[in-house]
Amino acid sequence: MKVITVGRHPDNDKVVEVGNNDVSRYHLEIIQDDSGNFTLVDHSLNGTSVNGQIVKGREMPLSRTDIVRVGNTTLPWRRYFEETNNANEGSSTTMVAPKKEKKPKKKINIGRYVWPIIMMIIMMIVMMLARQYIMPLFDRSGANPSGKEKSIKE
Repeated sequence: MKVITVGRHPDNDKVVEVGNNDVSRYHLEIIQDDSGNFTLVDHSLNGTSVNGQIVKGREMPLSRTDIVRVGNTTLPWRRYFEETNNANEGSSTTMVAPKKEKKPKKKINIGRYVWPIIMMIIMMIVMMLARQYIMPLFDRSGANPSGKEKSIKE
């Protein structure tokens, strides 16, 4: 029987370094029994993903095609059992999780929104001025644009 331990703590056979604490110190064990069957034993609070299904605090049989994820790291767990026991005994392998790519913030083009508003305000001012000062010049009702009546001397 062969047991591989995975987690953040350096005592594990395979150490996973993740900055956001998705991985417990002693996260899981993968056990290969004498007949060659694999079993995953989860010891974590956040759980482990096996083929997209969360395994939390329980055992689950594994097949060779299963994909095991811890945090955002995919474990190459089948390779752990292919390594020779004698050459790597007492040593641990450190896996670094891929950094999450930050999406660039979408830059808002303020001019796209501000200029139409400024143009509308200018047009409204021009219309108010035209209504107040220019339209009375074209008034056909005979009213004086200045508002003062002219006295006609005879």
